Amino acid sequence: MDTGKTESKKLTFASLATMALDELKGCVKTAVKLFEKIETARKGERDERKQNAKYVAELRCRYARGKDDGLIPGDVTFPKWAENIVGGKIPGRLQSLAALFNSLVVLKDTEGKSLITEEVYDAAALDWLEKANAIVNAAMKKDPEGWKTSEDVQECVKALSTPGDAAETLDKIRKRQKGVAEESTETEAVVLTAERAVEYLAAFYTTQLGVLQQKPEAKDAEQMFRRLVKINNVISAIAETQDQITDFFGQAYPHETLMDWAKLANAGAADHVQLIKEQPAPAAPAETAPAASAPETEAEETETPELAATE
Repeated sequence: MDTGKTESKKLTFASLATMALDELKGCVKTAVKLFEKIETARKGERDERKQNAKYVAELRCRYARGKDDGLIPGDVTFPKWAENIVGGKIPGRLQSLAALFNSLVVLKDTEGKSLITEEVYDAAALDWLEKANAIVNAAMKKDPEGWKTSEDVQECVKALSTPGDAAETLDKIRKRQKGVAEESTETEAVVLTAERAVEYLAAFYTTQLGVLQQKPEAKDAEQMFRRLVKINNVISAIAETQDQITDFFGQAYPHETLMDWAKLANAGAADHVQLIKEQPAPAAPAETAPAASAPETEAEETETPELAATE
């Protein structure tokens, strides 16, 4: 049955060999344009997120007043109510930033003061606000009544309100909340074996990939790129030496012997080596590495607390 919809072509790779070059170029060009459109839209959304969060923050205030006045049923949540009146789901990150705006700017203390001014919010980098949101959420969970006067929130507010880069201070607060120990200032003798060095490198690349997937700012991406170029140059030199070592073994020992050794090495790896998901702490000895705690999910970082922003 003709539904009137135009379906995209589903071609096998084998059929592409018979495709004219102009047609193939057209297909690739369409894909490139699509990615460019997505990237442009993503950048535009980030640029407007702080302002858009204010709209959602005001919507949350009206929702709270509607519940207080009995105009909105008590069992209707803000996301559901907002979806009905705006005609679509409000993205979680936008709701989360709106809740932060209400917590820090709209909510007033007994003297009629907010934790930060709207000007401070507007001047803050988006990444700082998202870090601050995680800090405030964690403080609310720990102390629902006294979170505003907690040490973590007060330090967070000071970092946002003080000229300069707040990222380092916010990172320290968040690590403290998670229970991540501060790096030791004492120099410890740690034996860095070749095996452990490889573990560090594998974990490092996994960490860098995760950072890149979060779309860092251009200046941060440049620093990361330059650092990786230097590391990749060293790895290329190591690869050449590795080829020489492989050639040496191939000439010095029978192939069957090398295969037997490889089987034993692989068996040992399967039994004893654990895949590293996070970059190891540099000061931790290999023999006494502590057990990794369960990682915190992104949902916790972007949790949207239900705030009655009319105090």
